[in-house]
Amino acid sequence: MALLMSSTMFIDTVMLRQQQDTYALSSQASALLPTAESTLAQSLHLDSKTQTYEYNQGYRPSTTLAGDASRAKFSASFSKDPTKGVTVTDPVNSISITLTPDFKVSEPQQQQNRLVYPVMGSTAQQVYTLQAVKLKEDIILNTYQGDTKQFSYTLGLPEGTDALLEPNGDVGIYGADSSLLGNVSTGTDKDASLLKKLRENAPKTNLLFSIPAPFIKESGRKVTQARAWYGLKGKLLTIYASGLKDANYPLTIDPSVYIETAAKLMRGNNESNIDFDIDNELIQKGKTTGGRFDSWVSTLSLPSARWNQSTTVAGGYVYVVGGNDGSSVKGDIYWAHFNTSTGAIEAPNPGNGACSSWCTNSAYNLPSSQVRQGASLVAYNGYLYLFGGLNSGGSPTSTVYIAKLGANGEPRLWHPTDTNKNNWVYWYSDTAMSSNRAFLGAVAYNNRMYVVGGSTTGWTGGSTTPRQS
Repeated sequence: MALLMSSTMFIDTVMLRQQQDTYALSSQASALLPTAESTLAQSLHLDSKTQTYEYNQGYRPSTTLAGDASRAKFSASFSKDPTKGVTVTDPVNSISITLTPDFKVSEPQQQQNRLVYPVMGSTAQQVYTLQAVKLKEDIILNTYQGDTKQFSYTLGLPEGTDALLEPNGDVGIYGADSSLLGNVSTGTDKDASLLKKLRENAPKTNLLFSIPAPFIKESGRKVTQARAWYGLKGKLLTIYASGLKDANYPLTIDPSVYIETAAKLMRGNNESNIDFDIDNELIQKGKTTGGRFDSWVSTLSLPSARWNQSTTVAGGYVYVVGGNDGSSVKGDIYWAHFNTSTGAIEAPNPGNGACSSWCTNSAYNLPSSQVRQGASLVAYNGYLYLFGGLNSGGSPTSTVYIAKLGANGEPRLWHPTDTNKNNWVYWYSDTAMSSNRAFLGAVAYNNRMYVVGGSTTGWTGGSTTPRQS
């Protein structure tokens, strides 16, 4: 009897240790994931009654955004029964989508602001990291399991929404106008039927959720030759991965979900050696490399060659204004999006469908057919400021143009004082500089603008006088 009890206890101990091992993340795997955040972990808890992990339960965005800047801006639910999937909620439109894996995983285990699901029958783990504006998912392959892999999910979409595979490889969840979405009250069955038809027939142009094109990160390797992409058939979303034979392990395949209205609440400007974590709304000391660059890799090319252009970054986007294409001076604007995980430049989605490359629109060109090269472009507190530069005749200018940036990174109509929207413009012409300047430097600091140097005569001559405003 004693021998039988000892054997049983030994087997139970081994099984428990094996179960714990399936949830344990190796140090190499953890290095591929976003840093665990104890602050966000406070918003994740297990509801003992429903046996569901709730994230940011009951969240409603502040109408003024005051005091709301440093917390998560969406809600999500994770049943301990993985077959019930994961539900992500947009609190602004009161609408939710569900992703249910078609592959088998064990019940989740919480590790700070992460939920870890062992993938059954393999050495893989599915990890959800709960962030401020997105649900970061990583499928970790700890060992080689074949040159190709695929993982499928069933999308649960509410009435009035559709999923679309974008030209840039993203998947966008689009809906009808916000007034038709969410918990709309109806007094009669006839009204409810009419609402259903309106949702079905309304144009689906309102971007609600983004699932950026997946990518692969390998342990100990900055650039991977493996690739991942989406396939979408009806409501079946499949991640395909290939070229895994020569990869370094562990590796992660990333299919994450952005909640668009949450992302639109992000704000901030990068000054000094500061990192603004767009996904988590964290401000921290920037990571430097001791002034060295290990390598340069290609990213998304501009649609048109440029030199002498003006470039800046703001809110996760990069902007290029004007410049010379080799034959003429330009007055247009291009903008693209930074992938917050890989740092790559990607095609953005202004809200009505992803651009095939950098976005541009002639409506956003500089006013009155103005063109500029050698100007200075500054992004600050949600605006672009364009100072001076050469006009089409090669003469320096003193103009100051200001563009207001919209939630999706694109310029929007505005005016600083005129409430008549008929008079609003994309580029507002503000008080000119005291002298003509091109090839000048301009910076923003502590709510002031500073311009330094520049040519006052064209291609020669210079100024020693800084100006502030």
